[in-house]
Amino acid sequence: MNRNSRLQKEEAVKTDKYTAESIENLKAVIAEAEKVYNSEEATQEQVNEQIVLLEKGIEALEESKPGKPKPVDKEFLNRNSRLQKKKRQRQINIRQKASKT
Repeated sequence: MNRNSRLQKEEAVKTDKYTAESIENLKAVIAEAEKVYNSEEATQEQVNEQIVLLEKGIEALEESKPGKPKPVDKEFLNRNSRLQKKKRQRQINIRQKASKT
């Protein structure tokens, strides 16, 4: 595996399921690896070191814990439903009165 394909693989990690802090740490590791990759003077040893650091960066990713869903306010829903029914009934009454005239 060459250096470029390795970097592309590391960058392809899905970020939406990990904590922001662990993603930022991985981005810093990737940025450093890119510097080494783009350096004309980089030795194979330096490249190998960056590969190890990239692997450690991926291993260090922490999955986000899904938040608890908010409880449903049933009283609010019932109250809102009753208000909507009253509103619809008023609109029906207005239409009926308008059609009689």
